[in-house]
Amino acid sequence: MITFFNKKLLYMGFDAEEVGRIKLALKDSGIKYEITTKRNAGPYSKEGKAVLGAGSFLARGGNPSASSAKVGDMVGYDEVTYLYQVFVEKKNLDNANAVVYP
Repeated sequence: MITFFNKKLLYMGFDAEEVGRIKLALKDSGIKYEITTKRNAGPYSKEGKAVLGAGSFLARGGNPSASSAKVGDMVGYDEVTYLYQVFVEKKNLDNANAVVYP
C-alpha cells in the first residue's frame, strides 16, 4: 500500500500521453503506483469567471463590469491544463525508473 510516508515522486508534468505510457509500463511490471491530477485553470476560477487583480482592472480601463466577464469571452480559455504526478513506493523507485526510462 502506498502511503504518504513511503511514496516517492516518479513523474510530474502536463503530458497526459506520457502519464498513460508510464502507467502501462508500471502496470505491466507489477509496480504499484498512485496518480494525482490537479487542474490548473490559469487566471480563471473554476466557476468560469475571470479572476481579475488590480492590474487587470486597470488594463480594462477601470470598468467594474469586467470582473463579471465569462471565461468564454476571454482570450486563453482553452489553456486549461492538468498537472499529473505519478508516485511509487520508495522501495520500488529504482525499479520504476528502470522500467519507465530504459
